[in-house]
Amino acid sequence: MSPGPNRSFAIFVIACQELSALRGEISVGSILPFIARSGGVFNDLATQVMGEAFDAACRELHDKGQPTIVYEVIAKRIIDTAKKGERDPVRLRNAGLAALGFDKEAG
Repeated sequence: MSPGPNRSFAIFVIACQELSALRGEISVGSILPFIARSGGVFNDLATQVMGEAFDAACRELHDKGQPTIVYEVIAKRIIDTAKKGERDPVRLRNAGLAALGFDKEAG
């Protein structure tokens, strides 16, 4: 029995994420596994905006060697904020960073 389309896609996303990690980079697809685990359902545009926000938040850290939990916390906050209807990538990025104590709004 072959895996269903959702499982195949999840495997593909994880493989892309691992390849990006090996290269020391974060990709827009990096937030996809977190979205899948959250149980949230978003359209393509919302997913793209969340990916952009996640990438921007990760770039703000200026350190590619962060523990996985840091990325999980950022992604969770971005996803939770998007579930409330936010679609502005800067506000989503700020929400993700706020989970780590960064205050980009005050800046």
